[in-house]
Order: sequence, then C-alpha cells, then structure tokens
Amino acid sequence: MSPAAAPAAALLAALLVGAAGWMLVPGPAGATRPDSPVGSPVGSPVGRRGASAGARRVLGRLLPGPAADPPAVGVARAAAEVAALLRAGAVPGAAWAPQRSRSDAVGDASDGVAAALDAAARAAAAGEDPAAALRHHPGAGGSAGPALQSLALAWRTSETTGAPAAAVLEGLAAALRDEAAATDVRDAALAGPRATARLLLALPPLGLAASTALGADPLAVLVGTPAGRWCAALGGAFAVAGWAWTSALVRSAARVR
Repeated sequence: MSPAAAPAAALLAALLVGAAGWMLVPGPAGATRPDSPVGSPVGSPVGRRGASAGARRVLGRLLPGPAADPPAVGVARAAAEVAALLRAGAVPGAAWAPQRSRSDAVGDASDGVAAALDAAARAAAAGEDPAAALRHHPGAGGSAGPALQSLALAWRTSETTGAPAAAVLEGLAAALRDEAAATDVRDAALAGPRATARLLLALPPLGLAASTALGADPLAVLVGTPAGRWCAALGGAFAVAGWAWTSALVRSAARVR
C-alpha cells in the first residue's frame, strides 16, 4: 500500500468498524417489570422531552436507560387499581380517579396508555361511560390498542351482565400480566437469533477492516480484478441471504402466540 493511501485506508477501516459495531449493539431492552411505574422514562432526560421521535431513538440506543413498561403492563396495573378501589366500596368515578392526569405525570407517553386512562377517568367522573372513552381514544389505535380494548370490553361486560366489576378487572389484569410475561420470555429466547442476524452483516465489514489495518488492500482486489468482483458479489449475496433468512425465522417465531 502506498503511503498516500494509508490515511484513506485507516479512515475506511475506522468507518467499517464503527458500522459493524453499530449493528451489533442491541437497542434498549424491552423487559417487563410489573412493579415499575407506567411509562418509565427511556434514555436520557434530554431524550424524554422536547426531542423528536428519531432523536429519542438514537439517544435510547446510545444511552439506554430504564426500559418502559409494555402497554399491557400499564393497562393491567390500572385495571388492578380500579378493581381494588371498587372492592373498597368506591363508586366508579372515584375508582377511576387515580388514573386522571397520569399522562401529565409521566410526560410523553408514546404508547397512549396514560392519555387513554386519563380520558376514561374524566368520563367516569362526569358520569359517562369510561369504556366508550377508552374505545374511541386515539391511543387505542396504537401499540396499546389491544390492551385498552380489552379493558373497555371488561368494563362493558360487567355493566351488561351485572358481574362484579372488581372480579372482572382483576381477571383481566392477571391475563394481561401473564401475556406480558410470556412475551418477555419469547423475546429473551429470540435474543440469540437476532444477534446472529446482526453478526452475519457485521462479519464482512469487520474482515475488510481487519485486513486493511494489517496493511493489505482487499478493496483493490475486490474491485479491481474479475475474480475479486465475483467474490464480492457472491459474498454480499450470501451474507444478505443469510441475514434475510434468519430475520424471517425470527419474525415468524415472534408472531407465534
């Protein structure tokens, strides 16, 4: 390698190592913690308020903090709280009252759980139907939608059939916690295959960076010779095919319930 090309090769090696490291670093974990507050902050304080969604994702990857609860856990906690107050003799408006203004307390709740619960609590305080408020809230269309719809259905079932609302909500809370725990176990089991898929993409850049750092010039061979171009094309195709196949298997396993 000529002395003039050494700085460019070193810069290329550094970029390749950085790109490979970025692919290998996992994002913020989504572990389920039923005992943590709904909407626990993710990332740095700067990433929680006033930043765009893209900036928050980058900060969450670079500076991962406590993982937020899954929406089902937040809904389960709210159902258990309402059920406990109902068993203590509170009227529906008072039983839903602790859910009011929770969206203000937790900040920007991107999953919509806190805002939807706030709307249901305000509806109950005004003598209206909290189930309708949950069903028609914009947050019910996001990731929290199934859990919020289940809460609304549980409340409506209690009102329609006369079943004790506290017992119905307690059953729903237990089911949502069980589902979140099962999802947590599934994600932990799929962590290895996901890391393998990242590794398949990271190995070629790492190999090029290592050989360049040792003084070789693999890019000149891969780009400047017919055999090298064939090797580059076949190697890239096999790497992408292996990553796509592994990712498809992981997605297929993640969809199983």
